[in-house]
Order: sequence, then structure tokens, then C-alpha cells
Amino acid sequence: MRRLLALVLLLAGPARAEPVVLGYTAVNEYMAAFVAAEQGFFAAHGVEVSLQMLPNGGVIPPGLVSNTLQIGGITAPLLLQAVSGGLDLVLIAGGSVVKQDNPNGSVMGPAGTRLREPADFIGKRVGVSAIGSFYHVLFRQWLADAGVDPGRVVFVEVPFNQMGDLLRMGQVDAVTTTQPFIGRFIASGIGVEISPFTAHFQNGLLSNVYVATRDWAAAHSKEIAGIRAGLAEAVAYIPGHKREAEAAEAKYLKLTAEQVASLPFSNYAAEVSAAQIAEWNIIGRAQGLMDADVSAQAILWP
Repeated sequence: MRRLLALVLLLAGPARAEPVVLGYTAVNEYMAAFVAAEQGFFAAHGVEVSLQMLPNGGVIPPGLVSNTLQIGGITAPLLLQAVSGGLDLVLIAGGSVVKQDNPNGSVMGPAGTRLREPADFIGKRVGVSAIGSFYHVLFRQWLADAGVDPGRVVFVEVPFNQMGDLLRMGQVDAVTTTQPFIGRFIASGIGVEISPFTAHFQNGLLSNVYVATRDWAAAHSKEIAGIRAGLAEAVAYIPGHKREAEAAEAKYLKLTAEQVASLPFSNYAAEVSAAQIAEWNIIGRAQGLMDADVSAQAILWP
């Protein structure tokens, strides 16, 4: 019986590792992950990754803690708030950054909107994907920098894929969003761009990142190395391979080739510095999102 069992195990080969589940939201800030998966870069570096699209970034930290996700694509302010709130998360790679000549976020209004300047938003209802999200926090900062009290604007949580409907029905006066929704709203006539407000901020401001729990990262150094290498390879690959990148974007955002063809890419970067964390500490503290700075040394995985 023992010989038979040994023979069965030999024929079966080594046990196959479970894929690493990477959760992301429906925006093209995570293009590097899409391309790394589709072009086989993750696999080439010895890690199998399964991508899972989720309704908003707020569900990702709990998914990491429960281990239903192993890697999460979230925004920088959401990471700092989660860590400040007691979650032991670490940043394993960058996803995207702000660039003034290629804004990756806009405030959109319905066709015919009269909203133009920061002061025009006083008393208006503005949809954001989640309270404390990247576009919520930066839009509040854009208002504050223009001398407008963000507390005089009503923010409501709306999933990205429902923003168009609420704009059309007049249930919100504006929404803060990114690609592919900016392009889709304009192409369909649902909305118009009021301001690409992320262009107000300095180049290199950290936008989206990839994170894991500290315990998972510590136990999976090989997988972390493979994911980092795959993302870095994808970042280098995207600029010279527009068609392939668009195909990956269409697949993982569930869009058609026609829908993605006219959409600009974001600003992809896999490296993250302590200075970029410090910039978000300043913004987060100013808005009361955290009681104290989050240590870059503590959350940047070596």
C-alpha cells in the first residue's frame, strides 16, 4: 500500500501552488498588473497571479486581512488611513503617479453644467468612489488650496460604474473619476470635464500602489519578488506596446477594443520613495485623516 501511494504521488508530481489573488478596482491605474498577467511577465518570474476586479478600494484591505486577497491595488491615502487605523499592511510596489501634463483624475459634470471654479461647488453634491479615496482626498485638497472649505461640499459615495447613471439622473452635481470613465462619459454625452484637478498637484505624487499584509509578505518572499519584477517589466513594456496594453486593459476592465482605443494611459511607476509617503502624510494630517505620520520605513517592504 505504501509503495502504491508513493507511486501515485510520484505520478501526480509536485503540488501546484495556489495562485496569488490580486484585487483591483475598475480603473486603468492598474495597467501594469493587467499587462504583466496578460504578457506572462508574472509567470516568467515564477508566480501565478489571478486578477479580481472589485467594486471599490474600501473592500480591499479587509480582503487582505481575511486572506481572500493576497495583493491589493489601492490608493496611497487609503493605505495610510488603513495603517493609521491599525491594519498591518505593507507597500510592495508602486502603481501610478500624478503628472501635470497627463492628469489622471478629473471632476466631471453633466452636460450643460455651470460649475467651473472651486467656489462653484459650495453646497453641491459630488460623487466619489469612497470617502477617503484618492479622488475624494485630492479634490478636497484642491478646494482647500483655492480657499474653499471642503466641509461646505456634500460628498456621497458612488461606485465608479454607477457615476454616469447618477449624473444623467441629476442625483449628483459632479463626480470625481479617472479613466476609463472620463473618456466614456465624454464619448457618450453623459458628462463634461469641469477640471482635471489632479494637474494642480506636484509631479510624482503617489497615486495607486500594490500592498499586502506584513505576515503574508514575510512568508512569501519569492512571490513578492516575482510580482515586483513582473510589474517593473510591464511598466517598461507599456510605452512601446500600445496595442497590447490596450488589449489587456479591455480584458481586465471588461471594455471593448473600441472603448479603450481613445483613452489615455496613466503614469505608471513601480518604484516608491520615502519622500512620496511624506507628501501624503502632509495631506492626510492637514485633512485630519490620521492623527500621526505613517512611517515610510515601516510600510515600504524591503
